[in-house]
Amino acid sequence: MQRHKNTITDCLKDHDIQIKKQALDLIYKITNHTNVKSVVKELTNYLLSADSEFKKELSNKICQICEKYAPNKKWHVDTVVKVLTLSEGHCRE
Repeated sequence: MQRHKNTITDCLKDHDIQIKKQALDLIYKITNHTNVKSVVKELTNYLLSADSEFKKELSNKICQICEKYAPNKKWHVDTVVKVLTLSEGHCRE
């Protein structure tokens, strides 16, 4: 699955919301301590252009990934603050 990460990430740009959701779930499942920073960076960059319908799910998954695999507390807090800012109020509490 790791070698297909770029293809899966590209699916986040699809117009079909179901494809986006499936791709996000797969990305969540293939994330680990080794690739967490690059995955979160890609997802955060996509958060800038994501439609408002998808921002809530995307921001929630990013925060879940950060909670689970954060390399340290500072990175975790910095990333969550960035996601909250970029999601424009589309985050869950």
